[in-house]
Amino acid sequence: MTIYIPMIILTVFLADIQERIRYRGRKISILLITLLPPTLVAAFRYNNGADYPMYFQLFTRLGNGSKIAGIEGKKLEVGFEYIVRLCQLVTRNQWFTFGAISFIISFLIFKECLNDSDDYRLSVLFYFVTGVYFDAYNGLRQYIAVSICFYAMKYILNKDAKRYFLAVLIAFLFHKSALFFVPVYFLQYLKFDFKKAITIVGLTVLSGSGLFAILKFIIKYTPYAFYFTLNSVELNEIVASQSSILFFGVSTIIGYYYYSKEKEIDARKMVGFTLVNLKIRKHIKPIVFIAGIIFMSTIYNKIDITMLSALSTDEAVGYYSYAQRTVNIVLTMCSAVTAIFLPRLSYYYDNEKAVFYKLMDKGFQILCLGVVPLAVGLFLTANQAVVLLYGDSFTPTGTTIKLMCPLILIKGFGDLLCYQLAYSSKNEYILLPGSAIASIINVITNSILIPLYQQ
Repeated sequence: MTIYIPMIILTVFLADIQERIRYRGRKISILLITLLPPTLVAAFRYNNGADYPMYFQLFTRLGNGSKIAGIEGKKLEVGFEYIVRLCQLVTRNQWFTFGAISFIISFLIFKECLNDSDDYRLSVLFYFVTGVYFDAYNGLRQYIAVSICFYAMKYILNKDAKRYFLAVLIAFLFHKSALFFVPVYFLQYLKFDFKKAITIVGLTVLSGSGLFAILKFIIKYTPYAFYFTLNSVELNEIVASQSSILFFGVSTIIGYYYYSKEKEIDARKMVGFTLVNLKIRKHIKPIVFIAGIIFMSTIYNKIDITMLSALSTDEAVGYYSYAQRTVNIVLTMCSAVTAIFLPRLSYYYDNEKAVFYKLMDKGFQILCLGVVPLAVGLFLTANQAVVLLYGDSFTPTGTTIKLMCPLILIKGFGDLLCYQLAYSSKNEYILLPGSAIASIINVITNSILIPLYQQ
């Protein structure tokens, strides 16, 4: 973590310089300099990423001249093998190969942002804070394919079908999942407004389990079927990753399309990015408070799995992980309802207190209408839901879900009456000690109850 923050700051700073001189004929040279920090950090990392040992061994085998070098016994993609062998013509040092692959991924993404983004510096920042850069540590082949398809987005804007499908074909040589980008080109011919777009995203989230079942059925007939032979904990992480990719992918595609249709929206006037006159000292105190709240909340949410894995069995960890993610699906819907209130609450708190209290009351009524039935419904159908989603072997997860159902009420109402109210009324400082105390109590109760009751 120590090296990543300065690396991000330096890269964004260089991107800011690049933005200022991008029309002076030096775009590519400055782009190469901008890519140096993330490339060097990616090159010299050690054992960072779940697949790092696998790729390290793979590069070593290819460097030794192996003709059969794949993943889990499957043949390696032609494009990826070609890139690796090309890198090893320069040197067989694995760090050079890691750095070269990271450079390719970042170069294509940065170049497309430079071409079409309304705020290039903000796009570069999002590349890091959304986790894309760090996730690429793990999925080298996948992210080369993704970066090629991302670069090809300009061909959608230009309605250049031949070049777009050629780019997807090239990406296919690095990872077969690139074929999922084929339908993206035809989105420009669909006509739907913002409400329809939100409806599509909502239905995608709600039907995530069914879509994953279809995806699992398709993958069974591909070289990636081995993913479903992993143990429950590893498979659970893959399910979570696939769900996140599906949700954010659909959301991003629809958002990108909708924005391209609304050219009259000038993002530069709405959102600006500058390193001049920031008045950092003024913002340090609230930033520290919010960072502390997020840090303590993360500890509170993640410590359960950590302590469970240390004090119990892998089986108990799997049961608890599935239960937690099932409950979190419901909590996400509750949080989405309350999140839309924050901008209006902040405005009315400063300008019209009467409307502020009315809006809080309306939010509470909406939560009563949604949160209580969701909690009760999940409690009553927990066992059946587990069998439907995960199979008979995960039946104990149903009991854990029932015990966690009160959290839907607590967190559902708490998000509005605690977080939204505190932030909108500028009293966020009261949340830090509460989060710290909750984390400490959580650790103590876990250490007592986990040895007795496991998950």
